[in-house]
Order: sequence, then C-alpha cells, then structure tokens
Amino acid sequence: MVALVLADLRSRASLARRSRIIATAKGPIEVEIKGDGPGLLVLHGGLGGFDQGSWIAHALDLRAHRVIAVSRPGYLGTPDVGSLDAEVDLYVAALDALGIERIAVVGVSGGGVSTLHLAGRHPQRVTRVVMLSAVSGPAADAGLGVAWFALRASVDVTKSLLSAALDPAKRQLVAGLFRTFASPERRVRGGLRDLRLSGSFPPPKGITVVALVVHGTADNAVPFEHAERTLRGCMSGTLIPIDGGRHLSLVTHAEVGERVREFLTAG
Repeated sequence: MVALVLADLRSRASLARRSRIIATAKGPIEVEIKGDGPGLLVLHGGLGGFDQGSWIAHALDLRAHRVIAVSRPGYLGTPDVGSLDAEVDLYVAALDALGIERIAVVGVSGGGVSTLHLAGRHPQRVTRVVMLSAVSGPAADAGLGVAWFALRASVDVTKSLLSAALDPAKRQLVAGLFRTFASPERRVRGGLRDLRLSGSFPPPKGITVVALVVHGTADNAVPFEHAERTLRGCMSGTLIPIDGGRHLSLVTHAEVGERVREFLTAG
C-alpha cells in the first residue's frame, strides 16, 4: 500500500513538471509538446489528460512528429468550457497561440466526438484525422447505462492489459499507461462531461477532411458500430477493422501503429 501511495505521489509531481498552460484568446489550455516534424494534435480518451495523449503518441511510435498533447476541457489543468463548439474553438485558439496554421489530429476513445466536431467546424485548420477506437455518438444510455458502460469498458481494457503484460516487450508500455491514472479526482469531471456531450452528439455527416478510422472488431468499450458511424459521415474515409482487437488494440496489435504512421506520412 505504501508503495502505491509513493508511486501516485511521484506521478502527481511529474504531471506538474511536464505540462504548461497556454493562455489563448478562448481561455487557458494545458499542453505538453514533444518532438520535431509535422504537427500532430492528440485528443486523449476518457479519464485521460495531456499525459495520456503523450502516451498514445509513444504507443503509436509517432516520433517523426511534433506532438501536441492537450488536456481536454474538464481534465487536469484545462477548465471546462461547456459546449463542444467552445471546446474545438479552444483548440483552434491554441493553434493560433502556437503559430500553427494547419495540423493533423488523432482522436482516441472518448476524444472522438471532439475530433469529429473539430474537423467539421474548422476543416480549414485540419489536414488529416485519425479516429482510433473512437466514440462517434452516445457512449452510454442515461441512468444505469452509465454504470453498464463503465463495467464493460473496465473489463475490456483489463483483458487487453493482461494480454499485453504477458509480453515482456510491452510491459513498459503498460506501466506507462498506468502512470496516466494519477490524480483521478482531476479527471472524473472531464469523463462525465464526455458522456453527457456524446449522448447528444448527432451522427457525423459531410466531414471533408480525409480520415482514417481504426477500430477493433471485438471492442466492448466502444463498439465497432461507432467506427461504421464515423465512416458514413466522412466524404473521404478509410476504415481499418482490427480483427479480434479490443479497445486497446493500439497496445495489442502492431498493425495499428503501422497503419496510423503510414496514413500520417502520406499527407
């Protein structure tokens, strides 16, 4: 127990050292920027933060990019901004503050709705979109549906992590993901916000930004139907089904990183 407490304290201290707050025309946003190369905005999943976004980029081996990992509104150091319109306008304001005109975007899990809305509302600022195991509509029904979603997501993710932990080459990657669970009390508000906003998010349509949709066929956290819904809303989209992949197929299936890197470098 003492070891777990000390590990959590170290992770909390690391969070404070790694990120910075950018003052934008639409309010503050927490970011971590790593690497050189073409810009890449990573929108993390539920109960995440900038640290999860950086971990996602590492898991996908996106070292050839300048990765801008943000804490989405309600997570860690980024205040809640209310609507999806205000959220994606905040991302554009952050790009303005960083002097970035256009950028590729990777949206993972609960970050999918934000990614689609950004591409739909500000297509002139987005070069390419990757939707990875990503939500594209209601993730849970109201009431007991939220509890059922939390249960099935936990079971799905646990199975993936146990499978990956059996591979010595992936143990450090799994450990890195666990470190992104620090300070859970600063992430819950954002997770509840995600569930609320996804519940009223209409099926995407008319997305003109070229898109890659990668999704495990056995994903019980965010079912494969979300990927099919995304594809129907994209005018230039490609769907890569990961046969037998669960929600963390980016960890368990090397094909995911290969496909994402290929897509991003083709632009």
